[in-house]
Amino acid sequence: MDRKPYYRDLYRKVLEEARIGYTLAIFGDHLATQQQYENHTGLDAVHYFLMQKHHWTRGQIQAMTQADILFAMSEEFELWTMPDDARQVLADMAEHHFSPSSN
Repeated sequence: MDRKPYYRDLYRKVLEEARIGYTLAIFGDHLATQQQYENHTGLDAVHYFLMQKHHWTRGQIQAMTQADILFAMSEEFELWTMPDDARQVLADMAEHHFSPSSN
């Protein structure tokens, strides 16, 4: 039985989860600056923001998938644009992972 399609789909799913995590972390850096957080950056800043806004516990947030967190933050994302350097890294990595030589 050829399992290659299964592995390809699994690989793409994992990469998509990584892309969401990367996006949330980069947005968290922006959020930390915007909210003037002194001790929170990246995904930690996103979690802290959700705790403050919705009064969710850290445990509730940690139980969420990254896709759920992205959805919960959708209003905050509306006016945000990922910095060019961060977007270029994402594009470079996608090109590397999906180039013909990597399949």
